[in-house]
Amino acid sequence: MTTSSHSGATELLKMYQQALARTDGDKENGLLDIPDDIVAWLAELCLLYGVPFEYLVPDAAMLPPESIRFFYMDQNWTDCAVNGAVNIALGSSQDYAQVLRTFERLAQQAALAVGNVRPKLRRKALAPTLEVGGTVTGVLLRSAAVTGWPGMEVNAFFDVLGTRPVPLLRLDRLSDNVLLALFNGVPQLVNFSEPPEGLHFGVIGVPAEPGAYQIALRGLGGAFPAGKQINDSHGDACTSPITFRDGDRASGVLDIVKCKDAMVDKLVGLGAWQAGAAFTSSQFAVEMVKGAGLQQFEPATGKICNGNLVKA
Repeated sequence: MTTSSHSGATELLKMYQQALARTDGDKENGLLDIPDDIVAWLAELCLLYGVPFEYLVPDAAMLPPESIRFFYMDQNWTDCAVNGAVNIALGSSQDYAQVLRTFERLAQQAALAVGNVRPKLRRKALAPTLEVGGTVTGVLLRSAAVTGWPGMEVNAFFDVLGTRPVPLLRLDRLSDNVLLALFNGVPQLVNFSEPPEGLHFGVIGVPAEPGAYQIALRGLGGAFPAGKQINDSHGDACTSPITFRDGDRASGVLDIVKCKDAMVDKLVGLGAWQAGAAFTSSQFAVEMVKGAGLQQFEPATGKICNGNLVKA
């Protein structure tokens, strides 16, 4: 445990001993009142706060550089962690008997409180309470991308189309290149995106054709909201090819007219622009905006998909 974890355990011991000594609990059932601070501390424990990293990844080979690992949280394991934490307050057989009577209630309250840990740390509105026994899943990412983009965003969804978000319980960098995320549910799609700290113009590579580039088309109003990325039925970005001046890719100089003509043709074909309408520099600028890069994973299939997407 870290120093802060030892401090938290010491405070927990004091509070729990005080609770055991009180007589103002649930007199009808002989149960004690559980202080909110104890429940909050144990909720953090359920989300692995203060747990040494070697308990999560006992061998470095299990998480080599440039790797990602999806996992389920074993509720039996977290229950044992909670049990071990509350047992540090035992001072007599009477205390032990009281703990036996209150442990189930305490574990339930800790499980219900896990959804409030992240909002409290971020000073945001508290999330709705979670159902006890829900499946908690997570992902560990060890990559230079974690170092390069410390503000990386992680979003999970119950469906592969990305329409039903999975609540995020925890998102932390455990080291310069290791990222941990925990979700309240089993995601079918997980998005990793660069922090959207600003807009800039740019192009994206064509995976199947080294040296070739394209842009992800955006709506310009009407059938497609202005500025929003246009995707096909599979969720992939609709793209337009980039042409370089004199056909020289090495020059890095775009042929603006040919790029514009290709954009217009694709947009007209998608029903996102009217044929013959004037296509101004403003519309061209909207199409050239390159948002934050987005990489998607489908944990259930192990599929890496839509690496070409850019976040609108």
